[in-house]
Amino acid sequence: MVATSSWCVHATRTSKVFLLPEEQRDHLEPLLTAMHTLGIKEFDDRHADSWDAAAHTNEFDVVWSYEYPEWDMLGPLRPHTKVNHLPGNYALVTKGHVYTNQLRLQHLYGKEHFDFIPQQFRLPDERSQFMAAFEASTNAAAAAVAVRQPPSATAADDPSYGRRWLIKNQNHRGVHFFSGLNHLDKYMSSNDMVAQCIEPLLISGHKFDIGLYVTISSIDPLRVYIYHNALLRMCKLKYPKDLDDSADVESYVVDDYLPPWEMPDLKEYYKAIPSEDREGTSHFDVLKMYLDSINMDSSRFQQDIYGAVAKLVAGNRGHFVRTEAQFRAANHQPHGHFFEMYRFDFVVDDTGKPWLLEVNQSPNLAPKHFATGTDAKMKRNIVHDLLTLVGIQSPHEASLPNTIFQVHETYCKPKCQDTSRVVDMSCWRCPGWFSPHEATTLHQSATEYLRRGGFQLVFPSVELDRFLDGGPSPHDLAFSRYVQSSSERDVAAGATCTSRSHCSMHGDCVNGRCACDDGYEGVACAGIQDADLTDALEHAKFEDELKQLHSMNLRVVGAATPPPQGASDTALVVLMLGNVVGVAIVYCVATFLYKSKASAKEH
Repeated sequence: MVATSSWCVHATRTSKVFLLPEEQRDHLEPLLTAMHTLGIKEFDDRHADSWDAAAHTNEFDVVWSYEYPEWDMLGPLRPHTKVNHLPGNYALVTKGHVYTNQLRLQHLYGKEHFDFIPQQFRLPDERSQFMAAFEASTNAAAAAVAVRQPPSATAADDPSYGRRWLIKNQNHRGVHFFSGLNHLDKYMSSNDMVAQCIEPLLISGHKFDIGLYVTISSIDPLRVYIYHNALLRMCKLKYPKDLDDSADVESYVVDDYLPPWEMPDLKEYYKAIPSEDREGTSHFDVLKMYLDSINMDSSRFQQDIYGAVAKLVAGNRGHFVRTEAQFRAANHQPHGHFFEMYRFDFVVDDTGKPWLLEVNQSPNLAPKHFATGTDAKMKRNIVHDLLTLVGIQSPHEASLPNTIFQVHETYCKPKCQDTSRVVDMSCWRCPGWFSPHEATTLHQSATEYLRRGGFQLVFPSVELDRFLDGGPSPHDLAFSRYVQSSSERDVAAGATCTSRSHCSMHGDCVNGRCACDDGYEGVACAGIQDADLTDALEHAKFEDELKQLHSMNLRVVGAATPPPQGASDTALVVLMLGNVVGVAIVYCVATFLYKSKASAKEH
């Protein structure tokens, strides 16, 4: 906990502090663990678990709330203060808004690019649209010779295949399945939602869904990341051959669920089972391997599911820009930075196509424990990498120089003629490159990209930039140029820092590159070294060097001049014994040095 202090002290505070206005915290264990690991302390105040403490914005650096923020309770945010929700996120997390946005984007870009949310209609207002869609789906199902992937049933086994719809009661009194219009009239005055059912791909006879952890770290430039692993949930009961109202809800709704590594069809793909200490084999990779095994294109699947996320966010960028501007004006908040992590839940149909079911604000982070494993480590890693990605800073860190240095014209002419090599920040202030504001914003984006850890950047993307609502801003164009020009080799060779703050405060900036402190690694020193792995690598290196020394010594013996004709065998024996003694001495000395080094490192 951090004690409150005067404003003068706040201005130079070196500790990083978070505000968590939540009384119930059982589901936030991974968050609290990540905060502790990263050295971010909790705000110490008697109102710290409520929004009453949010007015003291000079005493914390990040606000993390499970519920949507009470914006009017926030005091004036400072430039480095971060909040884990985006103003106006209802465009993504409210089902009605999401589907309406898909229809709008279909009109702008064509249905072939925005057809990943099942059709849905509100009765009775949209009766005519529903009747047309119902007739179209019925005709398509009758004309298609659709065979589900094993072990599912065929169309002949399921008379309602491809024609099944559901009505979800607005008062949450359950769902009703139907494939004909016999009893539909009784719902026409209920204001209920009717939606098309997706015929699911089954794994070992079970329906499943897959949740992607998506982070929007900035609106301008728009930066969207997806964590490399995913939440793969299997329904507890096998899917019925003919889904109707009599089916057990646990056969088609994923609430309480089975772990995927226990499914017979997936067991062989799990090389490491998730545990408290290891994230294990990526569930997303396992699903792709399974798709390949049943002759479905896993590359196309990843392109479709990542593309659905990126296109939906990009298509709503204008909404987020306008909403944030309105929020800042209404609440007098010129500063502060907003980010948000969601979970996009998809179901996969029996052709391998992903369909978006919902977007979860503040996804549940509570670890799920099974007898055979747990996702605890994965969820801790997700939050750890998220906090590292967005870069929580103390006031002291934020006050350090954070600008791109101005280089002399004599440097620019010979070194910076190739304006496509944006990865080298030392050229950004040269004529024809970027304005001071663009260069500073680009550096924030670039250093964040270097801290991405297990997150993968899915926007900007050359293939998807055309779906960006309102078109690209100068900041979008600059960051897109940087990403297109970057590679591990180029990043390592180019200048990436001007101060310690650019090295995540875990390394010094030396000649434009980060020299990481002990225990940290990566271009931006954002990664924490695995001590066990480091020791193992050093030991392996020691053994390799010893083998090389032994091999070299044997070659010397083999190349030795043979004894003269008739010489006694005693000389040869002495020579061999001397060789063995020499190797033993070298081994003892090397072992002593290695252990001394390890002991010093531990100390």
